[in-house]
Amino acid sequence: YQRIANMYAENADTVFSNGDLKKTGNLVEQGLAVGSNNPRLLDVQGKLNKLIASMQKQKEEQELKIRLLLEKAKEQIAVSKLISPEGDNAYGTYQTILSVEKDEVRALNGIKEIGDRYYRSAKQKQNQRNLQDALTTVNDALSVIRNHRDLITLQRQIQTQISDKEKYKRQQVALKKRVERLLKTANNQVSKARLRDAYLSYKKLKRMAPSDQRINRLLPKITDKYVVIARNQQRRGKLNNALSTIQQGLAVSPDNNQLLTLRSQINSQIVTIKRQEKARRQAEFKQQELARQREAERKKIEAKKEAQRQATIRRKQELEREAEAQRKAEAEKIKPKEEIEVFGTF
Repeated sequence: YQRIANMYAENADTVFSNGDLKKTGNLVEQGLAVGSNNPRLLDVQGKLNKLIASMQKQKEEQELKIRLLLEKAKEQIAVSKLISPEGDNAYGTYQTILSVEKDEVRALNGIKEIGDRYYRSAKQKQNQRNLQDALTTVNDALSVIRNHRDLITLQRQIQTQISDKEKYKRQQVALKKRVERLLKTANNQVSKARLRDAYLSYKKLKRMAPSDQRINRLLPKITDKYVVIARNQQRRGKLNNALSTIQQGLAVSPDNNQLLTLRSQINSQIVTIKRQEKARRQAEFKQQELARQREAERKKIEAKKEAQRQATIRRKQELEREAEAQRKAEAEKIKPKEEIEVFGTF
C-alpha cells in the first residue's frame, strides 16, 4: 500500500508543481485513502493547504483593494473625473483594477459607462448642431476608450455631417455667387425692356434663393416696366399693342392693379374710338350718299340738257334738210325753163 501511496504522492507533487491545485487535491485524497500516514502525501497536502491559504488571503486582499478602487472610481465619476486629469480619473482607476483582475466585470462595466456618458454628451451636442464640439468629445473619449462601438459609430456620423456641412457651405457660397450674377443680369434685362427674359431670370432666382428679398423686389420692377411701356403705347395711339403688353404683364402678375386699371381704361378708350369711328363712317356715308344723289341729279339735268341739245340739233338738221329739199324743188322748177331758153337760142 505504501508503494501505491508513494506513487500518488509522486504524481500529486508533479501536478502541484504544474499549478493544478484541484487535481493535486484529488490525488492526495486518493493516496491518503490508500496510505493515510504516508509522509510524502502529508507533505504535499501541507504545501497545498499552505498555498491555498496564501491564495485565499491574497484573494481577500485583492478583493479589498478592488473594492477600495471601485469606491474611488465612483467618487471620481461623481466629480466628472472620467478620463482626466491624468493620474486621478475613473478610467485610470478601472484600468488599475483590471491590472489586478483582468476580467473584473464591475471595472469593465464602469469603463463602458464612461464611454456611454461621453456618447450621450456628444449625441446631445450633435442634436444641437454643435458638431465640432461633439466630435471633440468623441475623439477625447476614443483616445482612451478605443473599442467603444457606439462612440466609433457616432464619430463616423459626425465626421460625415461635418463633411456634408462644409460641402453645403461651399455650395451656398457658389449659389450666392450665381444668384448675384443672375440678379444683375435680370436687372439689366428690366432696364433694357427684355421683360420676358427678366421674368425667366426671376423664376430661376426664386428657385435658387426663395427668401432673398432682393428677388422679391424684382417682380414689381418687371410689372412696373410693363405699365410704363403700355402707357407709352397708349399715348402713341397704339392701343392694341398696349393691350398685348398689358396681357404679358398680367401673365407675370395677374392681380397687378395698375395693369388691370390701365387695361380697363384702354378698353374704354377703344370702345369710344370705335363709336367715334362708326359715327364718322356713318357721316361719311351720308355725305357720300348725298353726293351721289347730287351727282345723279346733276347727271339727270345734264342728260336732259343734252337731250334738249340733241333735239335742237336734230330739229335744226331737219329744218336744214327741209330747206335744202325746198331749194332743190325750186331749182327743179326753174331748170326746164332755162333749158327751153337755151334751145331757143340755137
